[in-house]
Amino acid sequence: MRRRALLVAGFVAAVCAPLACRKRRHFARFPGSAPPGGPGLRFIFEPRPDHAPEPGDSYQALVGRSVEVLSRRVGSLTDGGVVRPSATGGVEVFLPQGPAAMYEAFRRIARVPGRFQILLVENDSAYMKGLAERVRGDAFEGVERAADAWSTPKTGVQHEDIYLRGRDRQTLLAVVEKLTAAVPLPSGRAILLEKWIQDDIPRWRTYFVETAGGIGNADVAEASPARGFNDDPQVQVVLTAQGRKTFGDMTTQGVGRKIAMVVDGDVLSAPVVATPIPGGRAYITTGSPSLDPAQLKEDVADLALVLNSGPLPAPLMLMVEEQVQRIPAPG
Repeated sequence: MRRRALLVAGFVAAVCAPLACRKRRHFARFPGSAPPGGPGLRFIFEPRPDHAPEPGDSYQALVGRSVEVLSRRVGSLTDGGVVRPSATGGVEVFLPQGPAAMYEAFRRIARVPGRFQILLVENDSAYMKGLAERVRGDAFEGVERAADAWSTPKTGVQHEDIYLRGRDRQTLLAVVEKLTAAVPLPSGRAILLEKWIQDDIPRWRTYFVETAGGIGNADVAEASPARGFNDDPQVQVVLTAQGRKTFGDMTTQGVGRKIAMVVDGDVLSAPVVATPIPGGRAYITTGSPSLDPAQLKEDVADLALVLNSGPLPAPLMLMVEEQVQRIPAPG
């Protein structure tokens, strides 16, 4: 883990040079799909207000916002899709006849919440050191203490990131919940998890992050697939003018610290900030290099699409998926 964090840190510092923040036109991933009028697939989703991250919207408002987000996601996949409120009060989606890969891509991204954050990690944390010291005995089987260590470029200041890790997400979550029940989290802090692959085995670890003052979906101007120094698939995020300023301030304050790239509450990567990054671009890795390259490429394309479309206002429940003989015209 230590080597991975430092390598990514150098990459972020090198590539996030000042560049203009421009919106680009997004093309459908599966162009040339059949226009409305022919056969295809029909889906009906229902929002779940009880799980909305920002409660208070009416059900009709959640449907309307979900239609907007799914319209952008479908438009990034195919030219001939239709998204509208359903007669039963949910969201109705029609996809025209096309390759199986198009349908699979839609199933993957349709219900992804898509909430994006960049948050500062609190390194050298006395709180995490205290939690880690409690991880002893049979009650914590399957979870162990670990630490990353590095020095800040130029100054040589030493840093340490103490964390917990385990092979099973649920076990690690249960331990975190038990520990934070005994020692409550400080205000403005959270413990998030990251998944990585080591020796073809999924593993999980914690990050202790600051929850205020970070980057969110509103700060994203554009996301697109990109390649890292080792030709690894990544997502390039170009920030808005306000996002660029916030990110510049964050990375100036955070030199020598990790910054967590977070999607839907999970950390995807957490590079060390080597120098301030004023250019308003950030790069997200989505998995271990040991994963299948085709899967990594697919994950990157999906994540870029989801970030461009914006987050869903509430989780969606799939109610219907069926073949139809005729796709209705839009409107």
